[in-house]
Amino acid sequence: MSKSFETVQKLLAEQLHIADASIIKPETDITRDLKADSLDLAEMLLNVETVYNVTVPNEVAMNMKTVNDLVSFLDSTQK
Repeated sequence: MSKSFETVQKLLAEQLHIADASIIKPETDITRDLKADSLDLAEMLLNVETVYNVTVPNEVAMNMKTVNDLVSFLDSTQK
């Protein structure tokens, strides 16, 4: 697992009050599987932007469905 995945996994678990972060996998659908609503998504993106010092463009954010979608974007910004 990448460092980005572990960080995102931890952030999502904390934000969504998930006791066992290990249930969050790369293929996990953030809204369907984790029951995140639009406010949760907005807060998650703000947290990620702060931690990684990046800006997630709206068109990219709107296409993020899985944890891996977010991790892939973050990994691409860290090169």
